[in-house]
Amino acid sequence: PVTLESRLPYLLAAVMNDQNYFTDAAKNPESKYELEIGSEFIADGKSVMQIEAEVLTVDGTVEINKTHNVRFRIENIDVKTDLGDPASFENSNTVKSERGKAIAYLKAGKRSGKIKIIAEVLNPNGVVDLNYLKAEQEITLLAGEPVNIEIKTDSNFLVANGQSKISARIILKDQFGNISTNAFNQVAVFADPLVEIDNKFDSDSQIIGVQLPTFDGEAKFDVISKNRTGKASLIAVLMDYDLQELLLEKKNNIEDIDFTKYIGKTKQIDIIDKNKLSLQLKVFDVNFEPTNELLADNDSIVRLESKLLIDGEVARSFNAPIKFTILDQSLGKFLAAPPASMINGEMNSANLNFKSSTRAGDVEILADIPGFISNSFKFKTIAGEPVKIQLSASTDSIYTGDRNGTDLEARL
Repeated sequence: PVTLESRLPYLLAAVMNDQNYFTDAAKNPESKYELEIGSEFIADGKSVMQIEAEVLTVDGTVEINKTHNVRFRIENIDVKTDLGDPASFENSNTVKSERGKAIAYLKAGKRSGKIKIIAEVLNPNGVVDLNYLKAEQEITLLAGEPVNIEIKTDSNFLVANGQSKISARIILKDQFGNISTNAFNQVAVFADPLVEIDNKFDSDSQIIGVQLPTFDGEAKFDVISKNRTGKASLIAVLMDYDLQELLLEKKNNIEDIDFTKYIGKTKQIDIIDKNKLSLQLKVFDVNFEPTNELLADNDSIVRLESKLLIDGEVARSFNAPIKFTILDQSLGKFLAAPPASMINGEMNSANLNFKSSTRAGDVEILADIPGFISNSFKFKTIAGEPVKIQLSASTDSIYTGDRNGTDLEARL
């Protein structure tokens, strides 16, 4: 049998002209592109990679004396296809080998991710020849340079109490919306006086704002409320040398800087009065019917629902942490660890279940959204149907003529 192997592909630049669509930087000294060796290229919809497969003999040498039809195909691993195929072959995906080598040209799509290139030898009838092993090569489509910034927060509001805190993420994206995971840039974050940005990750305290390095196309920071209500603005800007020099020059005055010249984004956060906020808690039985009790039989469960409300409406933008604590753990336990965060302002009752123990009593479970609000579930675990009688006496014996006698007590 003869084996087939694929070499590391070459990254080529696609140059549109009438004579030659492909300009190989390795052979064209006037090409403005540099040749890169590897298995990665940019998902920009135009970059082209040369894929080379070799037909080998059993001793591992290239079979140069025969020609073969080699078919290349693409297997998608994790690339989204909303903007088209992850990649495509230019000219043809079936190539005749020359001196043991078959070369195909792979054109990038517009979404980043991983694909697999598979090369197979065909017999004269155009069917895969099973005498030859197929070859596989994993290719990574990388995001392009960042041209856009997105700011995501786990809530669009804070409480004006100087304590509430939300997490924020800055995401760098290329022209097609791919996260620029291969970009390691610096971003500057600014906020107005209604909020404070946690500066523990500030990489340059000499420059106004908080300077954050990005890793895998993202930077993270916390936003903390103060004691005034209103609308707070967050501004994130992609740093470059010119902007850095301008910020150093302006010192603490950024009002004269035209940020529209730079890649950036603004996001507003509502700072609300604490009296607008409420935490609605409900208890349901196993069939999702309202209840305030369950049997203390070491088996019964209740389902617990939480909703964060602003002026009576569910706070759909809220996806921040919530913590649940059973104050008396002898009365029961959670069936599973409670979810760490709310989703769209809710904790669905199917996701938080309490199981009774064999002890009856008043159950209280604290629901706490740190820095925002807290409340408690309150319900009872009750005894079940009687199954035996326990009889006791205040004394083990009585005497004739004794007027006091003994007290008998029966317990179900």
